[in-house]
Amino acid sequence: KEEEDKLTEKGVKKVEETGSFLADKKIDIIFVSPFNRTEETAEMVAEKAGIPFDEVVVDERLSEWGVGMEFNGKPIEEYFDVRNKSSDRYGFKIDGGESYKDVLKRAGEFLYDIEKKYSNKNILIISHGATTRALELISNGFSFGSLYEDTRDFKNYDNAEVREINFAPLPHNENYELDLHRPFIDNVELIDENGQSLTRVKEVMDVWFDSGAMPFAQDNYPFSTKEIAFPADYISEAIDQTRGWFYTLHAIGVLMDRGNAFKNVICLGHILDAQGKKMSKSIGNVVDPWEMMDKYGVDSLRLWMYSVNQPGDSKNFDEKTVDEIVKKVFNPLENIVALYELYKDDSVRAGRGSDNVLDRWIISKLDELVLSGTERMDSFKVFEAVRSIRDFVSDFSTWYVRRSRERLKSDNKEEKEKALATTKYILINLVKYMAPFAPFFSDRIYQRVKEESDKESVHLADWPETGSVDPELLENMAKVREVVTKALELRQKAGIKVRQPLSKLTVSENFTKDFLDIISDEVNVKEVALGTSLFLDTSLTEELKNEGMARDIIRSIQDARKSENLNPGENIKLVVFADPQIKKIFEDFSSMIKTPTQVVEISYSTDKQKYNVDILDYPTSISIIK
Repeated sequence: KEEEDKLTEKGVKKVEETGSFLADKKIDIIFVSPFNRTEETAEMVAEKAGIPFDEVVVDERLSEWGVGMEFNGKPIEEYFDVRNKSSDRYGFKIDGGESYKDVLKRAGEFLYDIEKKYSNKNILIISHGATTRALELISNGFSFGSLYEDTRDFKNYDNAEVREINFAPLPHNENYELDLHRPFIDNVELIDENGQSLTRVKEVMDVWFDSGAMPFAQDNYPFSTKEIAFPADYISEAIDQTRGWFYTLHAIGVLMDRGNAFKNVICLGHILDAQGKKMSKSIGNVVDPWEMMDKYGVDSLRLWMYSVNQPGDSKNFDEKTVDEIVKKVFNPLENIVALYELYKDDSVRAGRGSDNVLDRWIISKLDELVLSGTERMDSFKVFEAVRSIRDFVSDFSTWYVRRSRERLKSDNKEEKEKALATTKYILINLVKYMAPFAPFFSDRIYQRVKEESDKESVHLADWPETGSVDPELLENMAKVREVVTKALELRQKAGIKVRQPLSKLTVSENFTKDFLDIISDEVNVKEVALGTSLFLDTSLTEELKNEGMARDIIRSIQDARKSENLNPGENIKLVVFADPQIKKIFEDFSSMIKTPTQVVEISYSTDKQKYNVDILDYPTSISIIK
């Protein structure tokens, strides 16, 4: 064992190199652990540095980490495997061994001992990996809390590596952890510019006094003539500030005979993991905020925090709920903007003057959002003001835009302009409302849809103005959507797809023609009549079946257009290969097929090899000619 403790040939060479490096460092004294290889190292370095060997001091406190006889001669990884599974890896030890807390404690005793005896001396310490790590951690003012959070921020020493540490005593507890509290801070002595000793006064006021005095101190009260801003209109901080900042602001305000320090407060809850546990690196449930921002965008996280629950409640962070925000708010709005840009006409200005029932409805929904949201924000009800954004985006996307898609690309100039003007108006004013809650996303959308006369940024624009909400219109549209939902359920039960026209739907509500047209189009029926109850006539005539086939043909042509990467404005010619029955459907419903698919000519052929054809669901094929 004594032979095993000697330096190897490679070790001797490294020590010689290190000794040469230290020759001009003016070493006054060398401390070394009681091991053959370290004493051998010290002797070689002393010779190179010109230090008499009797100036080399052996100190037991510099010994290698004694992990216990059970692990002697085994790879250190085996010890770590056992230690790291314990509840306290730095306090873990076996019979006859040391914990790493023990190593840190003896290293701290050594370091502070030689500081007292050898002040202003250049001291060389020759020791081992675990002990030199402990010496450096103590010199840097470590805490066990930081070690438990992250043990990989320290690079272990290489063999014969030299590091220079400018040590100064720090306030510390019995384990040599940095501790700036009493009584440890009292051991720190400061010297002023005249060499006079400075010590802490015994009387210390509550440290929160400084924060509580902020309204007065920031304006240099009472020495400044400036009127202080007191009380504040609004304050916001985490819930742990109830006893801290919130209380001391009020307390000092009362002492100064000014009363309450603020009029309104929003207390913020803490963010926990998905199961409601406090996040901790030692447990392994910490979510990296930068990773989440890169994945979902910072505004998605911000909107999630606003809308998941009340501000003061703790927030259980579940990534799935953030993804839901993206899918239900941000993605639909991005899609609406892309659709608007596809069909926009720069000469059409944003406006709310349309007489179309859908346009009037979505504008009234926006008015409702902004009016109620403004009232809620004025009352500091942020959760309710933000939560309604999701509902509005759903209405805007799944009902208004879907119902207005054909109007946006219509040849009817008047209807197209109404739809464009309304869509633009909604987008501009919606992002104005969203700007405080999703600032980056809102400004990006604003830049894409704003007009030349608008402010440079959404954050420079005024809060959206509103008209009066039309409750009757909103109620009637809600009833229409309810009727549509129930009628589609009847279709589903009958096993009839929506593209197949039906003859008649009977409803019990007495709707105006505008609403009846929407119901007719959504349910795909020829007639909507008033009756005593909701009834869908599912009988199919030959003519209805043929029209259903025509609608399937339209769908297939649209799919073919997509596969050909055609733009919405590109007209096409169609070559059809069909049996007589399908050819007749093309002929009978020619106008109906051509208009939405932008087909300008339909021809028929039997020479399939001449064309690259797309197969339809029916015994027919088509070929698109750009």
